[in-house]
Amino acid sequence: MKRQQLLRRNVRLLQIWTFFRWFLVFMPVLVPFLSQFGLTLQEIFVLQAVFSLLIITGEVPTGMFADRFGRKPSLIIGILLSMTGLFVFIQGGNFWVFLLGESIMGVGSSFASGAHQALLYESLDEIGESRTYTQESGRMHSISNVSEGLAALAATGIATISLVATLWAGFFAKFAALAILFFMVEPKREIHAGPQLAQLRRVLTYIRRKRTLVYFIAFVVIASVATRTGAWLYQPLFVEMNIGIELFGLLWAATLFVAAAASWFAHRVDTLIGRRSGLILVLLTGTFGFLLVGALPTLWGLGAIILIQVCRGFTGPFLEDEIHKLVPSDRRATVFSVKNMLHNLTFAAVIVGVGGIAEQSIFIAFMAVGVGLALLGTGTLLVLLRKTVIYK
Repeated sequence: MKRQQLLRRNVRLLQIWTFFRWFLVFMPVLVPFLSQFGLTLQEIFVLQAVFSLLIITGEVPTGMFADRFGRKPSLIIGILLSMTGLFVFIQGGNFWVFLLGESIMGVGSSFASGAHQALLYESLDEIGESRTYTQESGRMHSISNVSEGLAALAATGIATISLVATLWAGFFAKFAALAILFFMVEPKREIHAGPQLAQLRRVLTYIRRKRTLVYFIAFVVIASVATRTGAWLYQPLFVEMNIGIELFGLLWAATLFVAAAASWFAHRVDTLIGRRSGLILVLLTGTFGFLLVGALPTLWGLGAIILIQVCRGFTGPFLEDEIHKLVPSDRRATVFSVKNMLHNLTFAAVIVGVGGIAEQSIFIAFMAVGVGLALLGTGTLLVLLRKTVIYK
């Protein structure tokens, strides 16, 4: 098979890999699973905060590893660590055992976070199709949401057998993702020789000098932290609204399918209304979604989750494409790891505060996230649109 065919196959294999990587059958019932070991809602949120803080230490070094040694080895290590962490979860225990498991999975996730995006872009770039990145990235985001949605539907049945069975299902899905990686080829990339700390300093200096890149990273962090926080508020919201646990999987699946549809059609929306309007759309859908859920403690408010998920679906394809255009290949995975590090640091700070608010009122928690997104997102977007020229 010719190299161009192998690189084009990379794109399809990445889609399949994405499906199995995100087939997280345990997610819709994770709160009940942890609760049966005595963890409170506040402890679960603290667990997520500590998890995010711990993986921060791995984000930049793993991005540098992928830039130096390759995207494929980084992805293989990431999946192996994720399987190990999930196996620790399956064993069960107390707060500290789950913290260990999440930490291992977090480091595994950091190995994959920048590498899979770089592998996609560089595979397309080598065959002269980098212009299709927004479309292909949107498809991958869509597939990840469809996978989570189907996993949520599967959880509805599997959880009736055993909650731990949902974790085993996720474990075997990870194994399938690992197998797929061995059929991929490494695309060409620039390899910057020299000490890795020097490479990190060069990347950080590059980011500081590229003001446009700074603004895009800031905006994507604000939007993605808001939607990730919202996802952790959904299950407590279902409980507050007296929705039976047997419907959790179905509702979780519905939210993910909405995000999947938004990601799938992101490139069409981008072409239709332009990148500037697309960024404004990301901000408006997220802000109004959170505010409406908080203001309307009814099924109408519950329906506003659709807007939050549309924001989630658009964020990745719109903003990651711009970052790829601004960053050379020898620094791309490291830059994405810096972005992910900032995301996790911000999330860790936000989720603890929002968790405390949610213990008092889940609706006020949604309002707080909406106000924060409106203020920080609007400020960043105004600077971004004033200081930069977005042609698309």
